[in-house]
Amino acid sequence: MKTFRYRAVTGEDHLESGLIEGFDVGDASHRLMGRGLYPLDVSERSSSLAEILAKPIGGSSLSTLESTQILADLGHLICAGVEVAQGLAIIAAMKSRPRVCALVARLAEKVRTGSALSEALAECGKVFPAHVIAIVRAGEVSRAVGTALTGAAEGQRRALKIRNQLRTAMIYPSCVALAVGVAILVLVGVVVPTLETLFSGEMQRLPWQTHLLIIFGRGVRDHAWGLLALGVALLLTAPVVARNGRLRRRFEIIALRTPVVGTLLGTAETARICILLAMLSSSGLPLANAVALAGSGARLVSSRDALSAAALKLREGARLHQVLSAVPTLSARVLALVQIGETTARLRPLLEEASRDAEYRVSIAIERALAMLTPAMTLVFGAVAGFVLYAVMTSILSVNDLAARGV
Repeated sequence: MKTFRYRAVTGEDHLESGLIEGFDVGDASHRLMGRGLYPLDVSERSSSLAEILAKPIGGSSLSTLESTQILADLGHLICAGVEVAQGLAIIAAMKSRPRVCALVARLAEKVRTGSALSEALAECGKVFPAHVIAIVRAGEVSRAVGTALTGAAEGQRRALKIRNQLRTAMIYPSCVALAVGVAILVLVGVVVPTLETLFSGEMQRLPWQTHLLIIFGRGVRDHAWGLLALGVALLLTAPVVARNGRLRRRFEIIALRTPVVGTLLGTAETARICILLAMLSSSGLPLANAVALAGSGARLVSSRDALSAAALKLREGARLHQVLSAVPTLSARVLALVQIGETTARLRPLLEEASRDAEYRVSIAIERALAMLTPAMTLVFGAVAGFVLYAVMTSILSVNDLAARGV
C-alpha cells in the first residue's frame, strides 16, 4: 500500500488534511469517504531524497500532452457514436508508444468489467488530474461524456500552451545566463591567475580594484570543489523542496515579489485558474466544487490554499467575486468580470472571457520579460568584463608610472 496526502471537507464544511494509506488514489478517496470526508485533493506522499534517488530515470507515467490526446481522441469517438470501451480499444490500436497502449488497454478492460470511465481514470494515479475526472463524472451524469471529454482536453491544451510558452521564453535567457557564467569562470580561472603572476612583486602597490579582483579569484579557486558540491546539492534537493509546502510557499512569496519574474508567474497563474474555472463551471458542476477543484489544479501553494478557503465560504453563501479576491494572483480585471457575470447571471461566458483575457496578458508578460531579462544579463556580463579590464589596465598603468618615477 502507498501513503497519500489529502485535503478534504467534513460534513460541517471544515477543511481537513493529513495522510492516509491506500492502494491507489481511487482507493484512498473511497477510504476518506468512508470516514465521512469529501476529498478535494488526494496525491501520493512526497518522496524523501533517498527515495527520489532510488527511482529509475524516466518513469512510466504519461506526459500531459499524451493524456490530453487520449481525452480528445476518446471524446471525438464517443461524439461519433462509438461506445466507451470500443473507443478505448481503437485508441490503444492507434498509439505507438507502449506505455500509452498499456494504459489505454487497462482503461478499456476496467470499463468492460463494469467500471465507469471516471472511476477508471481515477485509478490511473496522477495521469489524469482531479478536475478532469470531475468533469468526466459530470458528463456521465448529464449523459454528455463525449462533450465533457473534448471540453476537458481543450482546457488542458490551453493550460499546457501557457506552460510551454513560459518554458520556451526561458530558453534564450537561460542560454545567455550560461554563457555569462562560463565567461566569468574563464576570467576568474585564466585572466586573474595571469594577472597575479604578472604583478607578484608589486602586490602592495597595486590599486584596490586589482586587489579585489585577485582576492575574488583566489576565493573561487580555493573553494571550487565546495562550490561545485553546493551546486549539486541544490539540484538534488530541489525536488524535495518543491514538494515541501512551507518551503515552497516561502520561495513563491519571494518569486512573486521579484520584478519581472513575479509579474510573469502571477499572470500565468491567473490564466490557469481562469481556464480551470471556465472549464469546470461549463461542465455543470456546483460552483463551490468547481472552485475547490480549480484549487487542486493551481500551481502555486498560496493559490491552492486561497481557493480551498473560497470553496468553504461559497458553501456558506458568500459571493464568488468576494471569495476570489483572497486569491493573491487574480487581477482586478478578472474579479470585475466575475462580478459582472454574477450580477447579469452570465457567469460562464464571462469566466471564459476572463480566461481569454488572462491568456493574452500572459503573452504580453512573456514578451516584456524577454525584452528586459536578456539585456539585463548582457549588461551584467558587460559590467563584470569591464571591471576586469579596468582592473588590469589600472594595474599596468600604475606599475608603468612607478617605473617611470624610478620607485
